[in-house]
Order: sequence, then C-alpha cells, then structure tokens
Amino acid sequence: MKYCCPDHIDGLCQPVIDESPFREIRDKFSNQHHLVYQVKCDCGCYVFRMVCDKNPTVVAVCPNCGRKITVFDQAEYTTGSPREALEGILLKTNGGNDMFEVCVMYEYGELYDPERPFDFNDVSWGTVWAMDEQGRKITMVIDKETE
Repeated sequence: MKYCCPDHIDGLCQPVIDESPFREIRDKFSNQHHLVYQVKCDCGCYVFRMVCDKNPTVVAVCPNCGRKITVFDQAEYTTGSPREALEGILLKTNGGNDMFEVCVMYEYGELYDPERPFDFNDVSWGTVWAMDEQGRKITMVIDKETE
C-alpha cells in the first residue's frame, strides 16, 4: 500500500497504531499536513541501529537482515543538494544501548489527493524520534525544515 511518504521509505513505514509507544506523538502531531509513521523493515523487524550525519541524514539499520532504511535525507527533498557519502555516528543512549524503535513525521504543504498528481518527495519538514529499547524513553533525533 502506498502511504503519503517519500519514495525512499515507501513500503518501509506504517501508520502508528494505538498499541504503539509512539501513539502520543501521532495524537499530538498527525493531521492532513503532518503524517506520522513507524518504521518497519521488510523482514518484520521494528528495532534498528540508527546512524545520523551532517547532511542531515538519518538511516535505520536492521540488525536482523542488515537493510539500510533512509528515514530522513535532506538531499532527497531539495534540488541541487549534492549527496555525500554517509559518514555518520551511531546513535547510543547514555547507558550504551544502540537499539531503537523509530518514528518519523513528514510535513507536506499540499494535501494529498489521489485524483491529482502529487510529489511524495516534496517534504517541507521532517521529524524523527527514537525509542530506546531498554529504557523505553522516546527522544527526538532530528527536527528539520527542508531547504
């Protein structure tokens, strides 16, 4: 099923359900312009290692199959931004945990209408949250207007 999300994550995200730890984020931020999803790998995994870099880019790496899922990438949403190699840092908690569930919100200026052409990559803002698998604490990783 095609959700209103950028092409790079299509098929790798799903709406936040009531049983999700991200339901409060969904309830607070989700509307017609702000779409909130939880990241899920093709293999069924919901827990990831996260790499962040200066582009800014956030990539979720599946510990089961090794798939790299681009959650946010400034270069994907703007014109003329050169794509640099991902040379980021691995996100870790103060306690050393590096496994997280991931939630993302994409903001669009236009409303999606399946009857009209729509650019799913025309994201105007992106926010990524991570929930530490050990402490179950949710932290904002990035909150960025696309340039």
